[in-house]
Amino acid sequence: MKRHGITRGNVVGHSDIAPTRKQDPGELFPWGRLAKLRLALPRPTKNLMDPNWTDGGFLLALERFGYDVSDKLAAIVAFSADSARN
Repeated sequence: MKRHGITRGNVVGHSDIAPTRKQDPGELFPWGRLAKLRLALPRPTKNLMDPNWTDGGFLLALERFGYDVSDKLAAIVAFSADSARN
């Protein structure tokens, strides 16, 4: 992180970058531990969804956050795996 100037908000899994090609690091990766060490962001736990969002609105939010949504299902699976981080 220091060498390349990567902030903890930009520490992500392969599946976040390329959801159609990668499905790692997986749900057992210790994201919570990295967050406690301030090497990654903690997993959000409050106000995770707007009940008025449409499917299109959700995909737009994923895209704005940086997900490749060309394969909608792969993007949702990648996001869901992140949401289940420990």
